[in-house]
Formats: sequence, structure tokens, C-alpha cells
Amino acid sequence: MVPVVVWLSSGRRVTLVTAAGFSSLALFPAMLALTAYTRDIVFAYAAFVVFGIAMSGVHFVWNLGALAFARPGNQLMYTSTHAAMVGLRALIGFPLGYVMMRLFPDTLYPVFGTASALLVFATVIILRLDRRMVAQGLNPTA
Repeated sequence: MVPVVVWLSSGRRVTLVTAAGFSSLALFPAMLALTAYTRDIVFAYAAFVVFGIAMSGVHFVWNLGALAFARPGNQLMYTSTHAAMVGLRALIGFPLGYVMMRLFPDTLYPVFGTASALLVFATVIILRLDRRMVAQGLNPTA
């Protein structure tokens, strides 16, 4: 899917490509919740197809992130900070998921809902960043 994502992203602002990846990734836990509700494996397969497509977009942006968002000459600092934040997300996210599973032992819907909500929140943040960067003339195309 990465070549398709590259083709679709050509000439678009990196922040909009990021928002598309995050918003489509928000469908993954929602579709898993639908799988749990319907008990139909087709939704699980569809969820993982969506996950693969969305992650190819996120992967594409991951590779462009240092060029698009870091100040000139500061790409290593951006990449290091990004990797540290991914680790911090894991330190917080996994225990939070475990606590939610313990609080709601009979259902995973709150876990799936929280995951989708956080990804929608990330999409809103990146769209706000897009507006700020466009206003400052800083937002390059992919």
C-alpha cells in the first residue's frame, strides 16, 4: 500500500496526509468493537485491512516527519523526540488499557472506544497544526 499512499499524497501537505492516516486508523478499534458486537469474523478481517492501509500512511509520514516538521539542521532532535514520545505512549497506553480491562471485565467496548477517541483527538490536533503551519507558510507538500 505504501506506493499507493505515496501516489495519493503527492502534492498534498504532510499534515493532511498525517490526518488521513490517523483518522483512518481510528476506524480500526471501532471495527474491532463491531466484530465483538456482531461476532462476525468478516469485520475483523476488514478491520485489519483498514489497519494495514492506515499504517502505510502513518509509515509514509514517519519517514517524512523529520523533513516536514523539524527545523533545518534539527532532524536528529525531531527523530529522537518522536521515538521518546512513542515510548512514553507505550508506558501510559498499555497500563491504561489493562486498567480499563480490569474496570470493565465483561466488555472491551470502552477500550476500543477510548482508542478510537484518542486517534480522533490526534487527528484534530494535526489539523490544528496544519492551519497554524499554513498561516505561517511552513507546511510543505509530501
